[in-house]
Amino acid sequence: LESGRCIIGQVTDMNCKKFNINICTDCYQGYFIDPINSVCKRVNPLCKTSNMLTGACLSCYNGYSLNQQ
Repeated sequence: LESGRCIIGQVTDMNCKKFNINICTDCYQGYFIDPINSVCKRVNPLCKTSNMLTGACLSCYNGYSLNQQ
């Protein structure tokens, strides 16, 4: 819906689950919203848990360690 009219939407971010006025507001699991350009980016697959707001690794799978830089 744009200016009271229905228009064909353009999906440019295939990893986005929800849009609000062509801005991604929610990503699919395993992705987070990049705050700079509002697109979904994949979290590091070596992370066991991640901060879904920033993409930062919170813990790693066995055999990997968290780089604190």
